[in-house]
Parts: sequence; C-alpha cells; structure tokens
Amino acid sequence: MLKGQEGFKSQEVVDGKKTRARSESLADHFSQATLFFHTQSEPEKNHIINALSFELSKVKYAKIRERQLAILNQIDKNLAKKVGDHLGIRPPQELDELT
Repeated sequence: MLKGQEGFKSQEVVDGKKTRARSESLADHFSQATLFFHTQSEPEKNHIINALSFELSKVKYAKIRERQLAILNQIDKNLAKKVGDHLGIRPPQELDELT
C-alpha cells in the first residue's frame, strides 16, 4: 500500500452486536423483468414471446418447460399464457405448484 493511501476507515462506534442483513428488496426477482417487458412495443413483445416459445420448445423435459412458464407467469401473466399457448401448456399460477 502506498503511503497516505490507507483506505477507508470507519469512524462509527458500535455498542452491541453489529449485523449485516440483506434488504428485503433483494428478494424481489421479478419487478425489473416486469418493468422491462411492459416498456416494450407490441412488435418487441411479440418477438420476445416468439423467441421464448422457440427456445422452450427445444427443452427436452416437460417439467423444465412448466417451471419456466411459472417463472414467466410471475413476470407477466399474458406473456406466460401466450408462450404456453405456443407450447400447448397451461402456465402454473405459482412456482410452488411444481414441487
């Protein structure tokens, strides 16, 4: 370390136990994807739906396709329904339905 570049030093005085916890907002896995999908134009949404349908049609195991549809359903119900219609699968409403 170079002289005078000692790094950050906390001046905080802590009495008791100091814990580091993750914010509850980090448990939200879907709001950014929902926002992204909703900001797309109709042709862009259709492109996403077609791309997801194509890629999921190549998945060998039906349970994996169903799980992905359940995840898409958390993002946007219409997205999951349209992809599911292309695949001939009804999207599960909850991720827990698959366990």
